[in-house]
Amino acid sequence: MEIKNTAKKYLDDPAVVTARNCIIARGEYLYQLVNEAKKKGLSSEFAHCAIYNWGDSIRRRLKDPETTNVKEIIDQLFTEMECKIWEDEVTATEEEARVEFHYCPLLEGWLRNTDDPQMLQELCDIAMECDVALFDKPRFDYSIEESFFSGADHCTMVIRKHKPETEGDTDAH
Repeated sequence: MEIKNTAKKYLDDPAVVTARNCIIARGEYLYQLVNEAKKKGLSSEFAHCAIYNWGDSIRRRLKDPETTNVKEIIDQLFTEMECKIWEDEVTATEEEARVEFHYCPLLEGWLRNTDDPQMLQELCDIAMECDVALFDKPRFDYSIEESFFSGADHCTMVIRKHKPETEGDTDAH
């Protein structure tokens, strides 16, 4: 399957290009860390935990880290520059947000090193631990509805205010 991940906008904006290049490099070194661990017979669990912890540290620095207002947190995280870098389309209310990422500089960095679909998906899962920490229960429900890995030309992240289902709802990270 061909992965469609091409930057189409802001190609002449020096600030966006510089930021993208930094994120591409971050993708490359994440690949190198995980690949080297695998060569040594180690699990990549360390990377999942580290990126989750990084996401949690970002969450704690938000204006109101415990907010349950989806729009409030989205507005803080998806700044104009962030939206340019990732070519995002964002819609958000207090209850729900949809973010379509039309370009992923991390994926570009990974593709410079591998085309192995399993490794690419694992790297994506690791990177998304940041989002999981930002939008984890009990405050929010977080999901990916479409992705570059399913053949789409974008990824769609959905965040909803969490509504507890029943007493038996024990989902936790």
